[in-house]
Amino acid sequence: MAYPGHNDEYQALVGRVSIILAVVGFYVLDFSINTSQACARALALDLAPLKQQDTANAYAGRMLNLGSVAGYLVGFMDLRSLVPWETDSQMQALCLIAVIVFTVTVTWTCVLVREEPLKQDE
Repeated sequence: MAYPGHNDEYQALVGRVSIILAVVGFYVLDFSINTSQACARALALDLAPLKQQDTANAYAGRMLNLGSVAGYLVGFMDLRSLVPWETDSQMQALCLIAVIVFTVTVTWTCVLVREEPLKQDE
């Protein structure tokens, strides 16, 4: 889309900057997701007794995969009708729902989970 006073060179620059920002944003998002997933897996292993750690790790993996499938399936829904705020796009509604769910679940975990220090056998 050309605007008055903007030439093709300007449009090409905007296109390159947009691509660079999208790639950097993708890697920042990927790093953030991996960081939170690693903490969740570590917490599951810290809280489970030694005999149940394999099961806890498998359960965490299943839940992460289930979340990925659910995220894919949510793409078929009209999310803009589900959020109480006006959103301009499906992506904005998806991000808003994801931020709310992530914040609630992490806060719930931080408030309710009590970790006990490991005691050495005497």
